[in-house]
Amino acid sequence: MLMGDGSPLEVKFTASQILGVSQATLRSDSESALCKDAFHSFRRAIELQQDAGVITGQAETSELALCFSKLSLTEFHTLEEIKSVESSQIALQAHAFLVGERLFPPTFKQRYLYPSLTDFASLLMFHTDMVEGGFQIFSYTLGLERCGSLKLGTVLGHIAAKYPVHSVYNIRGPQPLVRQRARELLCAYDSVVNNVHIDSLLGLCHSFSYSFGSILYAEPLDYSSFDDLKSTLEDVEKLLRSIRGRMFRERQDEYPKMPSVAHEIMRLLMDTLRLNSYVCGDHLLMLKFVFLRVLLWDNASYQDECNGATVLHILAYSAIQGGHVEGIQDLAPDLALAFLRHGCPLDAVDKQGYTATDLLRHEGREDQNINLIQTLVSPPTTVLRLEEAAARVVLRHKINYQDVLPLRLRELVDGGTAELELKLLEFMRANDVSSEEGSEESSEDSE
Repeated sequence: MLMGDGSPLEVKFTASQILGVSQATLRSDSESALCKDAFHSFRRAIELQQDAGVITGQAETSELALCFSKLSLTEFHTLEEIKSVESSQIALQAHAFLVGERLFPPTFKQRYLYPSLTDFASLLMFHTDMVEGGFQIFSYTLGLERCGSLKLGTVLGHIAAKYPVHSVYNIRGPQPLVRQRARELLCAYDSVVNNVHIDSLLGLCHSFSYSFGSILYAEPLDYSSFDDLKSTLEDVEKLLRSIRGRMFRERQDEYPKMPSVAHEIMRLLMDTLRLNSYVCGDHLLMLKFVFLRVLLWDNASYQDECNGATVLHILAYSAIQGGHVEGIQDLAPDLALAFLRHGCPLDAVDKQGYTATDLLRHEGREDQNINLIQTLVSPPTTVLRLEEAAARVVLRHKINYQDVLPLRLRELVDGGTAELELKLLEFMRANDVSSEEGSEESSEDSE
């Protein structure tokens, strides 16, 4: 209607620009169609501008324009400029975001333009060679989250989504620059979660737990080194400490209800086993290390709001479904004991009224999971639980425990990770030796 003959040229000009922004920033199954439609709309807008004799003055340079200028991306003002990028999706989209930022009201930017901008950053960082460009735009949108102009957790959601699909570690091996930039964005979230309003943080605790769980589940499956895994754990630990610390100080009524990262990791493992996907022994060992570290600062007593399942329920399901996976029966009892020691209630029932032990017996898998059942029916003693509660207090308040606490409590504070870390390092060294020997044999055969 606005493009009709009865509309002033200035109105047609603005309408063409808005149409071009929508076409360039909406997701499409056909990138060529997206570029073609957006290009024609932007070209028509410039033609209408020239017909109307409208001369655009020098607008104040925005933060987004400065960000794009570092990437050699800019807004186009002449037909020659727009025609020169007719086939470039990235250049047309950058132009669209700059036009949209200038034309759209704040509420429309928050709901539409800025979320699309994070999609654009994800495209650059994870699916093109413009890793630095994607990182710069992500950093800009992270600033939007910090000031409330973009939904909290948007950038984190993109990072988490790329770990399981091999964008941080792909089938050709680790991508050092991508991983480094992803980690820097993860670290930058500390300033965000410490400055946003507590109600915003409260409303997105489940989303954060889902993202943290996705990252920590995918990392052991695609890790390039044990140091990478530990550094990611440290980053997530710092963020979760900040979130839980604020919740404890400002909303103590909600603190016990906080969702569990271990719960999410366990659910992802269960989904993998349900699909009969192969999980090798070294990955299970790495996951065990992740669980032992996560439980030191997680809410192991969490029950899912929808089905009432605890992390023990999910472990029972995983043991049932993963009977074909070598090592799952060895892993399950150790995890069950860790979950119990960190506060997961053994007698908790799901929406069907089953405890975790009931599930194992109901499925007729007593023989297959006898060690797990024995662990569940012989939980830690009250004295041991009191000792572990003391250990968690030490962790929460960051007390230097190495030279102060008795050996028993020091071991509890470490959560068993020190011993497992040595085992993993030995395992990885053995794998490296085997790989080198295999490479030498292949070289000799080729000669």
